[in-house]
Amino acid sequence: MKYAIICGSHRQNSESLNVGYYSKHQIEKDKEDKATILDLASSNIPLWDESIWEGDPKWDQIWGDHSEMLAESEAVIIVTPEWNGMVTPTLKNFFLLRSSGELAHKPGLIVSISGGRGGTYPVSELRMSSYKNTYLCYIPDHIIIRNVSDFFNDFEQSESKEESYLRDRIDYSLSILKEYGKGMNIVRSSQKVDLQTYPYGM
Repeated sequence: MKYAIICGSHRQNSESLNVGYYSKHQIEKDKEDKATILDLASSNIPLWDESIWEGDPKWDQIWGDHSEMLAESEAVIIVTPEWNGMVTPTLKNFFLLRSSGELAHKPGLIVSISGGRGGTYPVSELRMSSYKNTYLCYIPDHIIIRNVSDFFNDFEQSESKEESYLRDRIDYSLSILKEYGKGMNIVRSSQKVDLQTYPYGM
């Protein structure tokens, strides 16, 4: 199965990116699975403007390989930090720009991280709005990693009982995501999905 991991921090070498790489590491323990990371901090994707609706070819050049990777993915992981109780502007911009079907009817796992004891608000925000025009289907499970800098400094070995729990929970959530991926493949191949007539949610 092919996974897309979207890391939503603005910062270079962020904790979000580290968690993204850890998720990739766990996924690819199964040699039949492949995960590709889109790090929004280094992607140089500009802010949304009306020209994307007008078919400006610059957007095809901007998205290029990113769009192909998203279209080929069968499951999506969104890694977001909590900034002032919100997801980041760059992640919101990503969802504004991605309403062209690449994420439609694919299962999504939210992984929210916090440098302190936060992390809850981004989960609610993503579930409330980011699915509407992307048709991304978030699974019921999600992950919240608080005090994130304490964890995943070594991908192979836990440093505490709390980290062992988080690793187990991530593995569990990834296994559920994979099963949803198998099921949603059936939906997308059913010929019932009509994004030409209904490109946007209500």
